[in-house]
Amino acid sequence: MKFTVPSICNFLRQSALADTMEGSGVHAFFVRLWFRLATDERCEEWPDGFCGTGFNNSVPTEPNPIREQVIAPLGGEVNVAKAAVCHLRNAMCSMDRGEEESLFSFQTVLVIPRLAIVPELAYALLAQNAIRHVTRAMLAFATLPPTGLQTDAPSASLSYVTSNIAFTDSITWATQALNAGILIVLLRYETLYTSSDPYITRRNVQLLEEILPRYLIFLSVVQSARKAVKKAKKSGAANGISRSSDVWAAWVLFGYLVEQRVELAGRSARQKNVCNRCGRIEPKRRAFRQCSGCTDLYYCSSDCQRHDWDAQHRQDCKKIQRNRRGIFA
Repeated sequence: MKFTVPSICNFLRQSALADTMEGSGVHAFFVRLWFRLATDERCEEWPDGFCGTGFNNSVPTEPNPIREQVIAPLGGEVNVAKAAVCHLRNAMCSMDRGEEESLFSFQTVLVIPRLAIVPELAYALLAQNAIRHVTRAMLAFATLPPTGLQTDAPSASLSYVTSNIAFTDSITWATQALNAGILIVLLRYETLYTSSDPYITRRNVQLLEEILPRYLIFLSVVQSARKAVKKAKKSGAANGISRSSDVWAAWVLFGYLVEQRVELAGRSARQKNVCNRCGRIEPKRRAFRQCSGCTDLYYCSSDCQRHDWDAQHRQDCKKIQRNRRGIFA
């Protein structure tokens, strides 16, 4: 998609939001930022597979026009990030007002991956919960029929979300994406855009098979994933996907992993209310003593803990600790 100053000016003149943008500091701030990005040819093209994050070591290191022409003159990375996210939210609210405003939304979401090539902006955007808002924008795109004008936005936004979850190792971004509807996005994109952009299929499979499953060791992510899977199934987003496709196989596998983790979490919670030696059950966990070594086993009394330690757990405790270090090191 080509950004041009005339196209932006025409939109602003025709849109009812023009006066608001000129009068509101944050909107006017972002319009100036957009003009700078639009007029710099060095920002027009990114290599295939561009991740949209300053955390990736493969990002070029030469002086970046965004740092020179946007961050410095417009007040710092925090202000830029706040303006970009705020403007995206307002643009998404206007999507149902007409074709030109929908196009404006597609162009707006493309700016965030472009800004995130600069490391300090990548951090600032994440701090403004950009993952959540970009995912919601992707979900909105997935409700519209694909056209040539909007094909860049789904690919760039999907790349941005995927790469930030993968490279930053943060359960916060994985949870935000799941809660915002990333699973529905992946399934709908598979039927809408893969014929025109095979790169989307590769990202879909990568998210479902590799990136999201690595966070299923965290209970908060498991809970969000369980709700997200239910919503995705209820939405029928997977109905149009071929049962022989890679994305379908990845979707089925992810659902299975979530079910297994939910079952494991439930079993673990029940075990914490049962004495590992005598089997005594109490309704409250605080009635039990926890092994300070492996932290896996619980006992109703010091006698039970001592007897189990002498009988078996002395050897098992060290083994559990070694296995845990091997898995999560």
